[in-house]
Amino acid sequence: MNKFNTFIEDVRSEFKWKGFLTVIGAFLFSLSIVGLHGVVKNQFTLPVAEALGVGKAAVSSWDSFAKASGIVTAALIGTIYKKLGPRWLAIVAGLTVCLGYVIVATTNSLNLFYAAGFLIGIGQASAGGLMFFTIVKPWWNRAFGTFAALCGTASGIGGVLFVTTVTKSITEGGYQAGAWKVAILTIILSVVGGLLMSESPNDALRNQAKAEKEAKARGEVINKEKKKVSDTGVPALGYADFLKTPITYIIFLMMIMSTFNVATSLFSPMAEWKGYAEPNVVGGAALTAYSFLLIWTKLGAGTLRDSMGMKIVLPIMYIPAITCICLNLFTTLSSNMYTYVCALMAFSGTATQLLVGFVSIQAFGKYFNTKVHGMTVAVFSAAGIVIPPLRHLPYDLTGSYSITLIVMLAFAILSWILAIIAINMGRRYQAKLDADFEIEKASVS
Repeated sequence: MNKFNTFIEDVRSEFKWKGFLTVIGAFLFSLSIVGLHGVVKNQFTLPVAEALGVGKAAVSSWDSFAKASGIVTAALIGTIYKKLGPRWLAIVAGLTVCLGYVIVATTNSLNLFYAAGFLIGIGQASAGGLMFFTIVKPWWNRAFGTFAALCGTASGIGGVLFVTTVTKSITEGGYQAGAWKVAILTIILSVVGGLLMSESPNDALRNQAKAEKEAKARGEVINKEKKKVSDTGVPALGYADFLKTPITYIIFLMMIMSTFNVATSLFSPMAEWKGYAEPNVVGGAALTAYSFLLIWTKLGAGTLRDSMGMKIVLPIMYIPAITCICLNLFTTLSSNMYTYVCALMAFSGTATQLLVGFVSIQAFGKYFNTKVHGMTVAVFSAAGIVIPPLRHLPYDLTGSYSITLIVMLAFAILSWILAIIAINMGRRYQAKLDADFEIEKASVS
């Protein structure tokens, strides 16, 4: 039986309707926040600046407030998830984002606009920390990559579905009308998505929470020490456990580098640097091509991860990125060619952020849980505060994006190497934990 047929059999063996509906719920939740807010938020900068009579930089600072609250939320998402579970966490996250946009829709105060950003950041970090890596993984083991990637396509689909309609609302009714539309769409999608979700019986964090609650109800003293477990379950590792292993820091470093390599903000500036007559038009075409292509790359990466393994996924993701960075660095392209080359180059950033999650899951195997992913999202949010200006700084100093592209090239190659190192270290780490916890039958991840 070839690998693809094995993958189909794995899906069949793991299929449960609750797990399948949870995937749909995770997709809708991702669409409500990552695919909606994450795509359209920049459409509010100019109209809000004009309406309030302030600079665009002042308005765009709302995203800094969002990232600040997002760092704390993402770092604690494992603890929050353990208490609330997937359904209520999704609904509460949707409510915070919805409330943020209600504030935007009803205020003309820049300070309240920042408060809205703070609330939105809580919900957005919950989406990044919860989403598919938390609620889908316990339901699907061998076929996880495919369904996680399916949820991940929400970011690209959101760009296709929502940018035009929200922009039209802003144009016709001002930023308030656009904010009301985002608020309504967010709450509908997130609540429906949350209601479709169910807890998996294999969810280590939720099982631990239930066991502790039952022990407390019986009046027992909860033993915080790690306990030996049988082959029917695994311990829910804590933050300290993950922070003790170098694998976690490799994952953090990969995420920081992928944050720098999110090339979408460079499309138009680089088109201007290359001397195209209409750089915004050329850059916009590249962004549209990228959004459409991203849907299929994420889905393809997930399916290949399950059917062929990470050794196949890594070169498929990194070779196009490395090639296209080199083309931008060393050659002059026609505007049409530039569009597709930049779209492919963006894989070294946004698409491979999904790959960082895949590497983390491969490295930690059955011991992976949302705590390590939450910390990774916190690192991503922190990097997002300081990295964007660093992409443009070399151009401001030299008038050239060559240095930026050289850094991106180095990061893409190094990320590939680090991914291989993390996966290899992970095998040894999982074997050690199996021995420590006397787990004889290691489940496949």
